Amino acid sequence: MLLIDVDHFKHINDTYGHAMGDDVLIQLAQLIQFNTRATDFVARYGGEEFAVVLPYSEGEQGPYVVAQNICAGIAAATFDGVGKVTVSIGVGLVYASDPDAAALIERADQQLYKAKQSGRNQVAIAG
Repeated sequence: MLLIDVDHFKHINDTYGHAMGDDVLIQLAQLIQFNTRATDFVARYGGEEFAVVLPYSEGEQGPYVVAQNICAGIAAATFDGVGKVTVSIGVGLVYASDPDAAALIERADQQLYKAKQSGRNQVAIAG
């Protein structure tokens, strides 16, 4: 699972307005969808966060590569009226011992926090 957060999104809303912020979110959703596979599930998680479920990925490399592609694709894009936008991504891996989905979400959220603390515009994965 990937948790994706738009870096400095409050600044976008405060500087360009909420309508422009909504346009940025729409373009981000399209870029995320473009950089994932047909089997992956992309959803808005809340506010300026997105979640991507990668049901057919084994090991760390599959999700990490998808996350890197998303991060790089967004950083390379130009957003109309705003310019450059970046995201931070946390990668969480599911384990057979997980009691429920909350454990997976918590791991992805911890890694997202790590990516933010490490300077943003990057992917963090445990291990």
